[in-house]
Amino acid sequence: IQSYYDSETKAGRQTDILKYNFALKDNIDATALTDYKEIGGGEAYSGTFDGRDFRIIGLNADATKADEASSGIFGKLAGTVKDLRVYASKFFGGDNAGVIAAEVAGNGKITGVTTFGNRVEAEHAGGIAGTNAGRIESSTASDSVITNGGTAGGVAGTNTGTIEGIAAGGDGGEDTFVTTNSAV
Repeated sequence: IQSYYDSETKAGRQTDILKYNFALKDNIDATALTDYKEIGGGEAYSGTFDGRDFRIIGLNADATKADEASSGIFGKLAGTVKDLRVYASKFFGGDNAGVIAAEVAGNGKITGVTTFGNRVEAEHAGGIAGTNAGRIESSTASDSVITNGGTAGGVAGTNTGTIEGIAAGGDGGEDTFVTTNSAV
């Protein structure tokens, strides 16, 4: 999605792809994927992304080696992500990193997601979102390592939005491990 957006804007063509709705049709094994760039890195993603309870496994998103300072499946989310599962992945960012989104804008929403066994590192790092000004609900974040030098949390590193109906911790035998100044 982001690669298409980048190629179109680089060629001087306007595209609304970051406003489109998408749905997964199967699980994704991302272990062989290199140089992943988050969706909505510059301009926010404002469509609906329906994971349909499928999994993304083994994604390695390292924004510390690129010009971007944020890391997540989505960079800035102003739309909705629902019913997505993300397991055994790594997200490294400078400013914000979260498994689902580096940043959830005020009109952004994450619902019905599960994150399990991930590693997240950034100034604001969270098991679901790096920073949340929107809404995160009915989701689970467990058995992950979240660390940084600023704020980190099992759900969101920094929260000014709404978080409801969340299960955070370890249902796989271990708790989510957070090293931080504060946690949500």
